[in-house]
Amino acid sequence: MIYTNFDLNNIKIFMAVYENEGIVNASKKLYITQPAVTMAIKRLEQALNGKLFTRLPKGIKPTAEGAKFYEYCKNGLQQIKLGVENFSEYSALQTGSLNIGASTSIIKYVLMPKLKEFCKLYPNIKITFTEVISDRLQKYLNRGDIDIAFLEEPIKNDEIYEKKAICKVTNIFVASTNLKLDYLPLAELKNQKIATLKNNTSSRMLLQKLYLNNNINITPTYEMASFETLAQLCENSVAVGFAVKEFLVDELSLNKIKEIKTDIKPQQSTVYALLPKGSSYSFVCEKFLNFFNHYNI
Repeated sequence: MIYTNFDLNNIKIFMAVYENEGIVNASKKLYITQPAVTMAIKRLEQALNGKLFTRLPKGIKPTAEGAKFYEYCKNGLQQIKLGVENFSEYSALQTGSLNIGASTSIIKYVLMPKLKEFCKLYPNIKITFTEVISDRLQKYLNRGDIDIAFLEEPIKNDEIYEKKAICKVTNIFVASTNLKLDYLPLAELKNQKIATLKNNTSSRMLLQKLYLNNNINITPTYEMASFETLAQLCENSVAVGFAVKEFLVDELSLNKIKEIKTDIKPQQSTVYALLPKGSSYSFVCEKFLNFFNHYNI
């Protein structure tokens, strides 16, 4: 097969038909006629010597071979896109974009201090934030919806990612300053209402691991998506919370809440930057990660 016979424009039309689930929608999307779309698909099928779509009474559907071919085309065009972006580091950093995924707390306490410096050096870079819990961040990263995800360990299926350690954080128990006790043995901790982040968050998975290691069974009474809400609950004497110390620095310094010692010793964990393993990434992403060398919060 002579690969130079393939017309990139035909491949783009094929991808439009696939993504828009039909010739009519693809023609509208591309602003070309339906016969032109049909002819492009026919020429591509002739070059491939196979069928990309099965014709139905109403519309078309991709063949198994067509679906596989689409994935190769999608990956190939992505590599071309990255090649164009990376051809000139200067131009990439003048016109690039970066979609970052992280929790609200990581954005505020880990990324923002370095982001100010980055934006000052590269003011034309468009930065988008996706703020959701760790489980969703991994889904978005795997789908390519975000360029890079920042998560605190433990991280599910971490072997499928390229990981860059960003900083260390400390996980502690906190409570209202009205609580007379500064130390809660396990027996007393079991009697407290516990506030923690939702299931499938890194903080929640770590707490469950600590409980398991200490042979205790505590069911959280309050579950939330942010440490800010957790701090408010604790401040109002509603519960004892499990949180990251560095993410509650304002509340602790203002004595709105206090750290509580327990038989479960404070645990340090690492915040990582995650990228899909084996994938190429742009100069923008590479430069942004370089800002975190030897960084501690």
